[in-house]
Amino acid sequence: MRGQASFDRVAMKSTRTAFPRPDRGRDGLSLDELADRVGTSRRQLVRYEMGEATPEPARIAALAAALECDVRELSGVAPDADTLRTLRRNAGLTLRVAATRVRPHLVRPRLRSSVWLLGEVEAGRLPAAWCSPQNHARVIAAMAAVYKQSASRVEAAMPACLPTNVVQQAPRAEVVPSCPLVTPAPDTWYARSPSCELVASPSSISHQVHADDSVDWSVPAVLGCSQCGTTHEVTPFDLLPHDSVITCPRSTCGKVTQVPAEAVEVVCVHCGLHPPGPAALLDPARSNVAKAVRYGHTLKCRRRSRRKRPGKPLSATLRRSCSIPETD
Repeated sequence: MRGQASFDRVAMKSTRTAFPRPDRGRDGLSLDELADRVGTSRRQLVRYEMGEATPEPARIAALAAALECDVRELSGVAPDADTLRTLRRNAGLTLRVAATRVRPHLVRPRLRSSVWLLGEVEAGRLPAAWCSPQNHARVIAAMAAVYKQSASRVEAAMPACLPTNVVQQAPRAEVVPSCPLVTPAPDTWYARSPSCELVASPSSISHQVHADDSVDWSVPAVLGCSQCGTTHEVTPFDLLPHDSVITCPRSTCGKVTQVPAEAVEVVCVHCGLHPPGPAALLDPARSNVAKAVRYGHTLKCRRRSRRKRPGKPLSATLRRSCSIPETD
């Protein structure tokens, strides 16, 4: 997934044409020379300068290094208008890459970092996992190390008012009757799988984003079912509302997460644990169905792995469960 950033095409062209070349007696880099330095094509640079395409943050950083200028000159952001988003983009990072690099700085004690959490902070909403002063200071230090900025500059780029949306403790599974249908963050998507008809935390998410990091629904989004292992496309109307809450069973967490009431398996947004969902906790029959689906998916995976190793035959029990005919 590539995230796009703000880009000043006029500044790129003027910096390229004014690039000092004392060895040639004239200033300026040709498009071919710049393309060789950046590692792209001449046609792509023409698209950048014509405004037909916007480079991703990593490409802007590569252009700034090739033109020997500051990334800020190409991003078109004033020095006094720094935000967390501009600091991240000036470092040449997308939200997903930034979350991956911030995560090792928050290991001991463990503090979760994800695309959704970074996006919430950049939007001015402090997640519950980062609300304490100690965690807030750790997040600022981690961002400063990843974005290669001072901690004071990162703290100054924080939104002026970050509400501390601390969620109170609630029962393990409680249905909330009124909950508006909104498009949640990508990390919290839940949809019913057309194969097994179960609602669970997705095993994989594939989607596109706009320049402002919002979801681009003109491109199909694909979710992977963690129960049956199949993938399916979803639209905003297929996403289920978070009309229930569940308490994380992990003793070191115990936080509350909003989830759909029909989910048989959920993910804790605070620690990443995958506990049973409200549907599995309140309905034993639904829990047994989910276990049977997962068991069948496990057998299929084992059958595929055994096929890659023909020297070790399947057992009779596994052969019968996978509907494989007996061989002489």
